[in-house]
Amino acid sequence: MSEQTTLSVDTFKQQILPSMIEKHGCGSGLQKAIESFTQKHTLLDHDNHPVGVDAMVVSDAGVSSLDEDQVARIVEKTVTQLGRDQQENKARIGGSSQKGNFRGRGNRGFGSFGEFALAVQKSSAPGCAPDSRLLTKTPTTFAHEGVGEAGGFLVPQDWADQIWSVVTGDESLLGRTNQIPTSRNSLSVPVSQSTAWGNTGVQAYWAGQGDQLTQSKPQFEYRNLRLHKLTSLVPASDELLEDVTALDAFIGAEAARALRYKVDDAIINGDGVAKPLGLLNAGAAVTVAKETSQVAGTLEAANIAKLYARMPASSINNAVWLMNQDVLPQLLTMTLGNQPIYLPPNGIGDSPFGTLLGRPVLLSQHAQTLGTRGDIMFVDLTQYLALTKTGGIHASSSMHLWFDYDVTAFRFTFRVGGQPWLSAPITPDNSSDALSPFVTLADRA
Repeated sequence: MSEQTTLSVDTFKQQILPSMIEKHGCGSGLQKAIESFTQKHTLLDHDNHPVGVDAMVVSDAGVSSLDEDQVARIVEKTVTQLGRDQQENKARIGGSSQKGNFRGRGNRGFGSFGEFALAVQKSSAPGCAPDSRLLTKTPTTFAHEGVGEAGGFLVPQDWADQIWSVVTGDESLLGRTNQIPTSRNSLSVPVSQSTAWGNTGVQAYWAGQGDQLTQSKPQFEYRNLRLHKLTSLVPASDELLEDVTALDAFIGAEAARALRYKVDDAIINGDGVAKPLGLLNAGAAVTVAKETSQVAGTLEAANIAKLYARMPASSINNAVWLMNQDVLPQLLTMTLGNQPIYLPPNGIGDSPFGTLLGRPVLLSQHAQTLGTRGDIMFVDLTQYLALTKTGGIHASSSMHLWFDYDVTAFRFTFRVGGQPWLSAPITPDNSSDALSPFVTLADRA
């Protein structure tokens, strides 16, 4: 006996049933045709569960005597029982509770990301018609639009938004930067690096009575930010796709974590080649030298004080300490005079990692190991320009990339660019020590 093929109730209503009415009329002949069809095909409801069929016919009249509206009404009546069976299935599996909260235009009727992926997998089986929910917004490829077998199915926007919120959440460095969304692949940002005490840009001059006023004008430079493509390609086996709950957790969480990790690492360590320029490699960064007699692989209170002193006063209220967790053992016992320099969390306001000289401490895996430049940094990330593609993460899937392995590919693409808006440190008016929103400690090898 050959294996039954599957198709959705909507596909049956739209593609199969009208031709049956045309061929068999609307009486007992139609009923027998439907019963014969369902012996060879399994109809699936919107949750991809099999449904029973009890065709309800209205008359033995031939379809040729009916107008288009009458045929449409017959089609609706014929599948009335299908709708009842769907509701019974939902009640049996609890589908009317939490799943109902996911339904809407944004996710096209899918109850979860896993349910969407399962529909993609089932639609790829030989002889199976695509789930009708997948065809409402399929991408145009080199074949033609609207055929699932010719390309991938676009992931519903609701889940793309959910993944985006994880990438830019409280733990993300990207969420702390000066973000600029754009619909283009590059953006020129006008910036002014003139200072009130310098000799460029808008200036002010003392003038005597009757003296001609000295002119000055703004001076701008341009930062050309280009978007770089960050991708996560996640293959999922058919066995994993059968477990909707595990799939939902796996694909959403893992892809988001991978994207967040790479973006945060580029903001700190990026070399600017096919990725953002990181603050450690930027021309605006200031590196504070170690103490003359400082032992290798150590951190001293004098280091902390000098890092703090090189932050512009205008940035201190926004500045945070970024450090590797290797630094903590020395920091916890460090004193300045007879006072502890580091204050561990004391209530919600200081959580999760406390403060250092009054500014929050953030532990980061992207900071370098203890004793290496970049193990501790004092930075104002609002002075870092981050260009992101409008719409956030683009997510898509395809069952054809690894068709011979029974694996479906889920692809997540995020376009981002970035660099500090300053191209060089700030030279103060009455000091020889340059200032910067990005200050780090030199190697102590």
